[in-house]
Amino acid sequence: MKKIILLTIISIILFSFHIHAANRDSGFTMGLSGGGYTWDSREEINTGGVGMLRLGYDFSKHFGIEIPLELGGSTMKRTSQSENVTLMGYRLEGLLYFIPGILILD
Repeated sequence: MKKIILLTIISIILFSFHIHAANRDSGFTMGLSGGGYTWDSREEINTGGVGMLRLGYDFSKHFGIEIPLELGGSTMKRTSQSENVTLMGYRLEGLLYFIPGILILD
């Protein structure tokens, strides 16, 4: 029990920090994110995780573009042997900032 309490306190100290998010007038941006995919049951692919790197450029306080690059993996359900499934994707996104002057997180 003492180990769990100690690990909880250490985790809170290590992972708590102050975050600010706001839009700048112009400049390059980079971000990391993650998530998961759940496939349709007909595909017979297990749920898997995905990591994403987002590279972007803000033209002004109101407009920007972003290119998310994602990579993930899973396994097939239907085979007796475990077949790996790799997810790789990219896209181009146009960004419109509705409230550019307000600090989102504090």
